Amino acid sequence: MLIQTLILPNKTTYYYCSNLQANAVNTNNGQININSQNLNILSSQDTNNTKSNTQHKNLNVSYTLYGTNSSNLSGSISRDSSTSTSQQTTHNNTNLTATNINLNTTQDTKIKGANLQATNQLNLNTKNLEVSSVQNKHKAKTRSQGASLGIGSSGVNSVGFQSIQS
Repeated sequence: MLIQTLILPNKTTYYYCSNLQANAVNTNNGQININSQNLNILSSQDTNNTKSNTQHKNLNVSYTLYGTNSSNLSGSISRDSSTSTSQQTTHNNTNLTATNINLNTTQDTKIKGANLQATNQLNLNTKNLEVSSVQNKHKAKTRSQGASLGIGSSGVNSVGFQSIQS
């Protein structure tokens, strides 16, 4: 059982990334009782940001001699680079599980990214109630580009350019 509770001086109680489970053996007859001016039962967030950069530069030169009177000089040059970024946010729902859950607030109750499971009775007494779900997010972006030039004894043999973005 992981319980993370934060009570601030203005009488606001926060529960986040918690798995609070009550049963007749370990707590008040299997009840969860929360009394507060304001109550926030929220999911926690895990955020992961990654960025990757790669670059390659190549230079090739070749000289070939054919007998005593003939030769060939050729070469190529190329460069490419890529960049990728990724942003991911994962929500960890808060879970309150008991036979009876009693939530009493004199002002506001916010339940965001939380699961409340009462096998017998769930009592909620509040002035203002906000209930919402949360969504995991993933965003990725990739960009790559490259160029090449090939030269032989007869001049420029090949030119290439590439750019990709997603």
